[in-house]
Amino acid sequence: MPRTSERTQRRILDAAYTLFRRRGYSRVSMDEIAAATRVTKRTLYYHFESKDQLLSEVLEAQHHLALAAFRTFGDRLSGSPEAIIDGLFQQLAVWSDKPRWAGQALRDSSLNSLIYLDTPRV
Repeated sequence: MPRTSERTQRRILDAAYTLFRRRGYSRVSMDEIAAATRVTKRTLYYHFESKDQLLSEVLEAQHHLALAAFRTFGDRLSGSPEAIIDGLFQQLAVWSDKPRWAGQALRDSSLNSLIYLDTPRV
């Protein structure tokens, strides 16, 4: 099955995000991102002209995921602002009580993605 440009770009963004979160932006090289994604550096630079651009797009993608997730909270909560805030914390308590939850991510099945909240357990 041939790889599409969009899928390759998504894989690069996901791998870069994981590496940046684990080790920090300055400690990750483009070589490591290419290796983690299983693409050549040429392919990596075809999609992202620099590490700075890659970071910018990683942050933009995470912003869109978080914003979409927060928008779904309104569908599940209603009432006064205080009631909404209480409901959000109640939902967070339920999520954090699940086995193997390390505080770093919540799977949002409606978005089919992970929402990152805190630094991952290493």
